[in-house]
Amino acid sequence: MAEIYQLDAQSKKVLAMLDGPGIPQCSDMTPLEARDWMARFMDQMALDPLPEIEAIEDITAGDNIPVRLYRPRNASGGKLPAMIFFHAGGYVFGEPRGMDSFCRLIPRDAECIVASVDYCRAPEGKFPAAHDDSYAATCWIADHADEIGIDAGWYNTNGH
Repeated sequence: MAEIYQLDAQSKKVLAMLDGPGIPQCSDMTPLEARDWMARFMDQMALDPLPEIEAIEDITAGDNIPVRLYRPRNASGGKLPAMIFFHAGGYVFGEPRGMDSFCRLIPRDAECIVASVDYCRAPEGKFPAAHDDSYAATCWIADHADEIGIDAGWYNTNGH
């Protein structure tokens, strides 16, 4: 017999905040209204206190693509693995700021550098602009891994 799983209280709360009575639907909003609504929603999800990490650094990758680097505490001093993070939002809304808590948890717990890419969003950036930004930032990060402090051995051994 299959087990029936119940959502935990926190998940139920988040789902109610997204789709409960009186909650506006993003499909009924303009992109700018949806961005504003999502930013306010994500502000409510921020952890307090924020997970402690060593440092946050804002850099520019490639052709003016903003990237925020999150560095773990107590790193060995050598190069670290990295995770390149793309915020959610269907390439229309969402922003790295809204994922700050999450992007702090990863380096804290996985002891890696997180590179959060702020790709351009539609409708200002026409398809495939967001994909192009994401790919260009990924390539730039891999090509500049040494100066960022990333161990790019996986990248360099796979024909890149």
